[in-house]
Amino acid sequence: DHRGSIFLFNFRDNKYQFITNCSQACTCLVFGLKSRPLNEIYVGLVDNSLRSFDLASNQWLSIMRGHTSSIRTISVHDNGDIAVTSTVNSAIIWNLLSWTRLRQLNVNQSIGITQVFFQNNYIVSCFRDDSIFMWDYESLECKLKLPAVVEGREPIYRSLSCSCDGRLLIAAGKSRFMDIWNLDTGTLRQTIELPKPIIGVRKVLFLEPNKIDSDGQETLLAVLGEDRRLRLIQMSTCRLLVEFNTDCPCTEITDPLVLTMTTGSKRADKLAVISATNGSLHLYDLGAIWREANRPELPIRRIWKKPIGMPVINLQPVPSEQAISNQIKENNTEDYSTVALSQKISDNKIGKQRGNFGKSVFCASRAETKNEGTPSSLLDRKKLRAILKEYGSFPSKYRPFIWRGLMQLPGNVSVLTSLLEKGIHQSWDLLTQKYPIKSQKLTRCLQRVLSALAFWSPLFAECDFLPLLAFPFVKVFQNNHLLAFEMVATILVNWCKDWFEFFPNPPINILCIVENLLAHHDRELYQHLVDHGVTTEIYAWPIMETVFSEVLTKDEWLALWDNLICRHPGFMLICVVAYSLCAKSPIMRVTEIEEIESFYRHQNCITTSDILQRAFAIDCITPDEIHPSKLLTKFEPLSQGQYPLFQKYPKFIVDFQIKERERIREEEKEYL
Repeated sequence: DHRGSIFLFNFRDNKYQFITNCSQACTCLVFGLKSRPLNEIYVGLVDNSLRSFDLASNQWLSIMRGHTSSIRTISVHDNGDIAVTSTVNSAIIWNLLSWTRLRQLNVNQSIGITQVFFQNNYIVSCFRDDSIFMWDYESLECKLKLPAVVEGREPIYRSLSCSCDGRLLIAAGKSRFMDIWNLDTGTLRQTIELPKPIIGVRKVLFLEPNKIDSDGQETLLAVLGEDRRLRLIQMSTCRLLVEFNTDCPCTEITDPLVLTMTTGSKRADKLAVISATNGSLHLYDLGAIWREANRPELPIRRIWKKPIGMPVINLQPVPSEQAISNQIKENNTEDYSTVALSQKISDNKIGKQRGNFGKSVFCASRAETKNEGTPSSLLDRKKLRAILKEYGSFPSKYRPFIWRGLMQLPGNVSVLTSLLEKGIHQSWDLLTQKYPIKSQKLTRCLQRVLSALAFWSPLFAECDFLPLLAFPFVKVFQNNHLLAFEMVATILVNWCKDWFEFFPNPPINILCIVENLLAHHDRELYQHLVDHGVTTEIYAWPIMETVFSEVLTKDEWLALWDNLICRHPGFMLICVVAYSLCAKSPIMRVTEIEEIESFYRHQNCITTSDILQRAFAIDCITPDEIHPSKLLTKFEPLSQGQYPLFQKYPKFIVDFQIKERERIREEEKEYL
């Protein structure tokens, strides 16, 4: 794992044991001596070395050096005496008997190596320009070069696999197309196009017939797509047999590995082991999957009896898609209570991809929303998370409605009216001078929302960062002052509830949670920031007080908050840490505090999908002692009728600032 720990799993006896700790992260690991008892393992470490470990004596045997960058792949020949390792710019053939280097291939950094591995008595190498070569491993004579599929095509390959007999090779990567080559003739045999939701392939493997109890004719392909789902595909018919996936993002499949050499039993040859981002391993019986996929369908018989005392429910007909569309057109587009999602909603998502959302998430009539006052009861959080997991964001057309429902906005019209009737608060009179906004409509809405917040709680009249926090939410609901105010108020009551205990200073209590998370998940980055005097007030607080609006584009920010609203309020702190982890490479090269401050105040090449992917992993493996969801309170919506009192702040400081502001204003009047 990333801490250097090595574990050995015995699937036959259903046991596992801790082997050793390398004191540094492992980049790859394989068993050696395939034709003999498995007593050795070879480990690639982040210090660019290849190490041999004896499982019988529990000792390190050798350290082999020669690479200038981290080892990405290790492949051992069937005789167990020779191995080949590869990095981005080099490949080395090692003698495992004497632990010496035999041959080395250096490649220009601009070309790069994608993958190098043994196949029978040949070495298969693929470079980043999609060129594939086969070499004789003894004489290193080039035996075959595969021609380009399409001249001038952008390089896409990043995963290759050969069949057991060495006659077929499959290559896939940054597209939906997988190329299968016939190595006997050196020609392209077929190209398989994956369904459109799949935009790329992370890894592809051949599964031989003897591993799936087939009739000896069928060969399966195990394909791990960019959507982190593992699919088994029948190669001859291109039929999808089974798809592995879970509902929780933290247990998405990350790296499939079919174990064909762990033990000598037949059962081990039929296991697929899949590792998840939370450190768990999932075992699947490939033979059972094959039998289930080819089992003839049984006739369906439905028997239903009415239980005694069961009430009779009259089912109302669901309006047609055309009727729903006509109803939306007739009503005001700002009246989100009349909106319904049909079974085929399509909208732009991250990466400009489109698709169907599947089943309807919610459907509401006008009478129902009038009675309930809020669409919160119409939303299914589980289905909405499924939409986010598949598409990355909600449809922009329905986002205000979904946000309103998830936040359970009460719609206290009379209370807000009384706050707005008090006019513009004196603290926000000069808002346009400090924050000039091109749209007068948006400026007026922001000023009125901030004034209502100041009249609701005196704290918000003295909070300097409040306009930065409220602006993006007000912009989403700028056509409805009620929804804009209640949205910002809900954010303050839940996501920012504990931010004001040390006001006017930054929230030290919350920043300590962020610091503990960063120190736990990346000690190297944390130590670098500490050594250069960079505190959480520099790398965390700017992101928090602007709720990511300064470091993300509009679409990226909306997609991020689609996910934040669906989860615990403490998940935002996890995303703050995930942002720094995604930016580790450029931050490690910066030593000046001013440059780091500028980095966290401007947009960078970090996408929402990268942040969320890292955040889901952090959420799963963080211990309860430092997990934000265990340290912070759960979500609580605003109350109906009257808004709750917001008094979690040092009142004497706020009162003193108000008195000082009044004194200065009076002195200015006297002077004028």
